[in-house]
Amino acid sequence: MKNEFPKLTLPEWFDERMEAEMSPRGYLSHSIVEVEDGKRYEVFFYDAISLKQVSESEIKLNRPYVAEIGMIVLPEVTLKNIYKAIKSLAKEGYFEKLKEL
Repeated sequence: MKNEFPKLTLPEWFDERMEAEMSPRGYLSHSIVEVEDGKRYEVFFYDAISLKQVSESEIKLNRPYVAEIGMIVLPEVTLKNIYKAIKSLAKEGYFEKLKEL
């Protein structure tokens, strides 16, 4: 059977409950994407609403930015959207621009 790339490795604490909660939370961190050449990259996912909320919180703390390496913003944080995004981003060469683990 042919291996499918990119591969997504979810955090060890990720379970059915976390899957159900990630969309309402609008965030999933500590995920690893492995591309076809075996290189691995840490990524995390936000939805636009949660990113806006984090941005507003940071501004109140006199830190007027959100800067995270490997951040991928989705319309909704679901596994379906995550897989769709990483597949497209791999084709575009996005992961090659990140520092590998």
